[in-house]
Amino acid sequence: LGLRFATAAPAYNTATGESVALADAPTADTFDGVVDADLSHDGRHAILTLRKADASEDAPSMIAVYDTKTGGELARHLFDREMYQVDFIAGGKAAIISEHKFSAIPNRAEQQLLKWTWRTDEVATLMDDNPVTGLAVGPGGDRFATIEGYVDEDDNTPVGIRRLALWNADGTRLAETPLDFNAFRIAYAPDGAHIAVSGWGFVRIFSVPDLAVVREFRHSTDRKTSRDYSVDPAPLQSGAPSI
Repeated sequence: LGLRFATAAPAYNTATGESVALADAPTADTFDGVVDADLSHDGRHAILTLRKADASEDAPSMIAVYDTKTGGELARHLFDREMYQVDFIAGGKAAIISEHKFSAIPNRAEQQLLKWTWRTDEVATLMDDNPVTGLAVGPGGDRFATIEGYVDEDDNTPVGIRRLALWNADGTRLAETPLDFNAFRIAYAPDGAHIAVSGWGFVRIFSVPDLAVVREFRHSTDRKTSRDYSVDPAPLQSGAPSI
């Protein structure tokens, strides 16, 4: 589940397609914009990244966990900067959070990778020296992967180190491999054996856990900004941005 600047957090009945109220984000003069969201593997919890409407990137933001059955808020944490991507890990017991948004200014505070154990409200910084531009969680939530760094396309300036990294849910980095392109999106295969990373006009497949390149798809020169593994005979779908 991924949302971008909606004012509420909807869920959908997969049988009927009907929208079901998941939780009401705080409104009025507090936090009323949903930047990103995720559901726990068992569907019991939803986590939302919330921001204030028309706020700057330096404005505070909030991460909140909700009970999907009752809509009740279970936990929240306030951050002094805007958050972007959030995903559950460790069976829904914790979440990884990226503070990064594309910027030509390296080593700023928003270029961090955080882990939030929401039941105890513990926040740990896993990395603060390289911009994280994408996250993907493996099946079961015991591992996750990050794409990091990029080269500014306007002036060809490197911002951080371009790489793909594999992590344990406890925050231990297991492996990494350099990337020779700007990575836009990342996805884990349902069986956890491969990771797909999209660049401009192609998708590259890496094996897990060694992160060796096993295949590359090049169908056009168009930028691929969304990717997902398919249950159809074609092993990968890649196309336009999706919600």
